[in-house]
Amino acid sequence: TIQQQDGSTPVSVSVAPGDVAPIQVAATVGEGSYMSGDVIVSTTYDGKKLESEFPVKFIAPDVRMAFVDVSGDSIRSANTIASLGALQYRYVPMTSGEMSLFNGWNPKQFGVVVVEGNKWIITGSDKQNLSAYLDAGGRALVTGGELAFGLADPASTSTDRDEAFLEGTLHATYVRDSAGPRTVRGVSGDAVSGDFASKQVKIYAEDIDAPNQPDEIAPTNGAIPVYYYGTGDQVAGIRWNDDATRLVYLSFGVQNLAETDRDPIIKDALDWLGQAQSSVQPTGVTP
Repeated sequence: TIQQQDGSTPVSVSVAPGDVAPIQVAATVGEGSYMSGDVIVSTTYDGKKLESEFPVKFIAPDVRMAFVDVSGDSIRSANTIASLGALQYRYVPMTSGEMSLFNGWNPKQFGVVVVEGNKWIITGSDKQNLSAYLDAGGRALVTGGELAFGLADPASTSTDRDEAFLEGTLHATYVRDSAGPRTVRGVSGDAVSGDFASKQVKIYAEDIDAPNQPDEIAPTNGAIPVYYYGTGDQVAGIRWNDDATRLVYLSFGVQNLAETDRDPIIKDALDWLGQAQSSVQPTGVTP
């Protein structure tokens, strides 16, 4: 509804010149975890018409997980989003800007965030926000085959390189770009990757990144390896935790995996982070 009237038809609001009139937009609770759309405002004054469009999003109050595509590349994110839906997680896709508007980088708002880099890296305010989120006790799954390259490779743009963030926030150091092997395997008995300890997972199954160039990394600052490339000791993913915070960082893009591998790899990581699958229906919406 708009101004407590049916929003499917135009709603008129009278405003005197120089005055301000707030527009109230409300949504009826449904079965989904969120809804979004656009409110189009047409202003007529002195025979002249101005039209503006404002995006709106409503999030059910029981939703505690956000998916953040820092690259803004919805095509490359489609596979990961499909997996989150197939696994029946109650989550909401958010842009970097929406995360700030909704106070999303506060663990009290979203206890778990999935940060996907695709063919991009983490830059600017996203670095600051993710660092603050983890410092405050948040839990994050971070995935992307170019993240470490962008943050630490000499060939990366100088303004993007930030080894302190890579080491201090993502708990990894950069070894090299394009690791080489086209498979990863898990670690026996590990809570995140143990199910894949005896399997070679094809990380080029769907070459969404085109080209797929997964980074080789090394754990640091208390992190431990959870995935290795091929049959050797090249690290492809780490996990780290303290009393409250938990982090899984995969230096390969999960969007490039086949669905049969992508779904359980995401599930095992999110289970360790503490985000259980849910079929609980929402009781309200929060603008």
